[in-house]
Amino acid sequence: RIEVRVKRSGLKVESRSGYYADRDFTHTTRGDRETQLQDQLFSAVSATDLPVLVTSGFFRVSADKYYVPLALAVPGYAVPVANETDKVSLDVLGMVRDEQGRPLGRFRETLQLPPGTGKTLAGKQVLYQSGVTLPPGRFSVKAVVRENASGLMGTYESAITVPELKKEPLKISS
Repeated sequence: RIEVRVKRSGLKVESRSGYYADRDFTHTTRGDRETQLQDQLFSAVSATDLPVLVTSGFFRVSADKYYVPLALAVPGYAVPVANETDKVSLDVLGMVRDEQGRPLGRFRETLQLPPGTGKTLAGKQVLYQSGVTLPPGRFSVKAVVRENASGLMGTYESAITVPELKKEPLKISS
């Protein structure tokens, strides 16, 4: 609520009766936090508050299906630790898409690091692993990580290529 008064007479005051300030991260609701993650996942501009790295591989399950493990890492030095008694919580959201941008796989997890991790996680890594089953082709993976005390976010996007391996005998050189 805003109230404006002037000391001189004969003046006309035009003002708003109030305003709504943006909420800081600690005062957002669970729905707002989930929407924030979704918005960042589909955003063209990546968040860079937290450094994030995603790597992948592939294992042939059948002639036309491959299991693609995904490993996401956040360096511990970048994760703020408030004190030794509180848990550290990270939200992870990611999606695998084909070349046309259609979603083929999704992962979502809230990671809870136990209390007593010290004042910092320096020298450690926060690691999350997931996986999807894909046919041969070219794909992209995008992952968003948010630290839940301060709201710091990081995004990583990378290409994934799954080769088409034919069922031929193993070839070795002479």
